[in-house]
Amino acid sequence: MATSKLVGYQGVPGAFSEIAVRSFFHGFEHRAFETFEAVVEAVQSDEVIAGMLPIENSSTGAIRAVYTLLLQAGLKIVGEEYVPVRHCLMVKPGAKLENIRDVYSHPEALRQCQAFLGEYREWTQHAYLNTAKSAERVAESGDETIAAIASKRAAEIYQLEILKSEIQDQRTNTTRFVVVAKASIENTPLTKASMILRVSHQPGCLFEALGVFSEYKINMSKIESHPAKEVPWEYDFFIDLERTADEKAFQAMLGELSKRSLEYQLLGSYTANPLNEIK
Repeated sequence: MATSKLVGYQGVPGAFSEIAVRSFFHGFEHRAFETFEAVVEAVQSDEVIAGMLPIENSSTGAIRAVYTLLLQAGLKIVGEEYVPVRHCLMVKPGAKLENIRDVYSHPEALRQCQAFLGEYREWTQHAYLNTAKSAERVAESGDETIAAIASKRAAEIYQLEILKSEIQDQRTNTTRFVVVAKASIENTPLTKASMILRVSHQPGCLFEALGVFSEYKINMSKIESHPAKEVPWEYDFFIDLERTADEKAFQAMLGELSKRSLEYQLLGSYTANPLNEIK
């Protein structure tokens, strides 16, 4: 069983997920897991009370593997955290830029640094489990021809030398994380909601369903399609709402939505985290 102060994240110390956990959960213990699936299973089994999962990035979009997990997990989104993603190129102390032949990082991080990496086409890019894990690999290797792309914190933890900072394509590159748990956080204002919506593959059905939000004066802050797993060429829609504090009105809206859609799944209601990622 988990202690009341234990939360999980994917990766190792220095990962952006760990940075998100440290920012959101003050005074809590953290446990690292190798995969997103392992984080979810730890929450489901009460090994931890909550898990932190990256759900989208401002430059590369949705993290599909996490959306798929949310469809199946049966957990609630109970919070969110935005983490500025400042990628650094790091090597073992004393290694030189001109000697690099291979660079390791998470696939998302490699995608987010394509302009920089395009200047060094002779480097072989290696997709790795995690940004911080790639830093750990470089630290444990005696090879001065390999580098990692990871956070400044990872460089500090694994005692690596940063050769280049801020190498992400977008200066304001930010990842949104969601906190998942079995139960909502008590006594917090509910200002945002996330859901999955499915409608008939017929003309006007999506328009009719989305009209419910307008009728109840609820603003959609995001809508994104995702291929339905069971039916080819049909789609689920992932939606974020600026929800009303009036629970009765919100439930009435959900009741009307159920009449105009095939089904919906409310992933959670929680407190919106201000977008303060630009430093």
